[in-house]
Amino acid sequence: MKTTTLTLAAALICCGFATAGTTPVEPKAPIIEEPASDWHFGISPYLWTTAVTGTMGVGGVTGDVDMSIRDVLDQLDFAAAGVVSLGKGKWSISTDLFYAKLSDGFDLGGLIFKNGRIDYKQILVTPRIGYTAVATENYMMDVMLGARYTRNELGITARFVRGGQVERSGTEDFWDPTIGVRGKWNFNGPWYTRYNAEIGGFGVSSDFLWNAMLGIGYEINDTAAVIAGYRGLGVDYSDGSYTNDTIMHGPIVGFEFTW
Repeated sequence: MKTTTLTLAAALICCGFATAGTTPVEPKAPIIEEPASDWHFGISPYLWTTAVTGTMGVGGVTGDVDMSIRDVLDQLDFAAAGVVSLGKGKWSISTDLFYAKLSDGFDLGGLIFKNGRIDYKQILVTPRIGYTAVATENYMMDVMLGARYTRNELGITARFVRGGQVERSGTEDFWDPTIGVRGKWNFNGPWYTRYNAEIGGFGVSSDFLWNAMLGIGYEINDTAAVIAGYRGLGVDYSDGSYTNDTIMHGPIVGFEFTW
């Protein structure tokens, strides 16, 4: 997040006296400049391509998951992600939004079912409250308190050999508390590094979850920057017949616009 640095032009204009011959002139009224607003706003669309490893299960059937980035891209129908933030002074609120829709067809080759299809949607919404705990000329660090909303939608269609089909679907959604830190270090002119580290769950819904990102950015101008890095996200959640103990990780690239 890029916070506007406020400078107050002190009363350097307040002491202007003029003279004409020996006749004193009334001093001018001091000019007091109104400080600029310390509100700041940001939007950061990003693209995150992931591999997925771990264990997933539904309806009492559990299996290992090991999908490469290429596997995920082959099954990806649509994805959208971004961060929106608003702040004043050292305080800020932000929301990280992530949506992905995947689908895949498969052959069953049995006497009853010939083939099938899986449709999967994932929505992650992570609102946060941040406070700038450290702020120097080249470095800033926020501490964060937030939550993550997870929604997974799964649909399975199996087609009979003799025509017709059967469909099954289910939805699992839950909230988890999160705590974390994020920071930015300008290390060489327009170049900077940004990081984000977060943990949560604590048995509220998930037993444990984490999120981490490290990237290198370049400031194009005062309001726009481009950043690339690597992000990982893990969750350990189970509720009745549903299990999700997986890690998503992969390269991330995006833009940062701040005002």
